[in-house]
Amino acid sequence: MNPQIKALDQRWRELLSQSSYTRKAASPAQRNAYWDGEAKEYDLRMDQDPRRVIQVMELLREKGWLGQGKGLELGCGTGVYTIPLAKELDSLLALDISEKMKEICLEKAKAAGVENLRLSLQDWERLDLRELGLERFGDLVFSALNPSINSWENLEKMCRASRKACCLVTFSGTVENQVRWDLERLLYSRETEWEESDFQLMYPLRLLEAAGYQPEIHYTEMAWVKTHPAHLAVQRLEREHQAAVQGHPEIQEQLKQYVESHLEPDGLFRERNRAELGILTWEV
Repeated sequence: MNPQIKALDQRWRELLSQSSYTRKAASPAQRNAYWDGEAKEYDLRMDQDPRRVIQVMELLREKGWLGQGKGLELGCGTGVYTIPLAKELDSLLALDISEKMKEICLEKAKAAGVENLRLSLQDWERLDLRELGLERFGDLVFSALNPSINSWENLEKMCRASRKACCLVTFSGTVENQVRWDLERLLYSRETEWEESDFQLMYPLRLLEAAGYQPEIHYTEMAWVKTHPAHLAVQRLEREHQAAVQGHPEIQEQLKQYVESHLEPDGLFRERNRAELGILTWEV
């Protein structure tokens, strides 16, 4: 491995190991359970702000990467990008680890009259491209907010799966979320203001450049709110932080007290988020 790529990859992995998602879901089984648990309500918040989907699709059209061809989407979730992409490609294969997410995505595709979409339960971190016939598979390989793009190995796998172009949408900087910041201190005794807060965008960019690609960056943003009555908010936060909560009743009690002390006048608990996103595009 190129020494520069090796150093960048090692640092990226170190930063990711400190991230809240890694601590929330420390094992493959926990990751699957986490996303299955998120599936039912995922669209209630992810559909609140369509700006990023509109801007990403406009950018891909401008580049001439839509209109025809075969697509591959990694971590499709409930189909926030999947349905729009499938409508503008000849065919789309979408991968995800969550059975519940897949079910919802299929329902949405059927309702939208999309018939050129195939979904497969696959873990991008562990699948073998050659074994599944995915080498140089898609004209466009796309992934958005996918925790499986977490190393040079899994980023470079995107390049090998493409025969033309790739697009990666990821967080640029720290997500603004007061609940998250509070729980970082409460559960993990740490602050979220890291020395390299923009690492989820900058390390993929630097790695691609070090490998000889010419990635471009565009920016968009999104905002969403998670709203629940107290008992459901506690359940969701316990699921979200299962790696910290499991086997620790005192932490469960802390979460419960936190939610009850932060209910709004209407008796509901709200978790407000705002984030800037980076859209990385490159040709292979």
